[in-house]
Amino acid sequence: MPHTKTVKLKNGQAALRKLWAKPRYRGKHVLVVAGQVYVARTGAEASRLFDRVTRRHPHARPTLAYIPKADALVLWQSA
Repeated sequence: MPHTKTVKLKNGQAALRKLWAKPRYRGKHVLVVAGQVYVARTGAEASRLFDRVTRRHPHARPTLAYIPKADALVLWQSA
């Protein structure tokens, strides 16, 4: 069962910035929707969680992100 936590932020981007700094979310997929934070350990679990949560909150705009572990390297290429 995925971990759920309520947050008071309506903006998913702002919520992700706060969650990014917390060590317990590192290495996990995080979904923020309708003031709730859902956490999945794997990509497959995150996909199922996304489907379930968007059905539950059809008019909310979800924000989904993977928060890398501290020693992970994230490469970005602009178009």
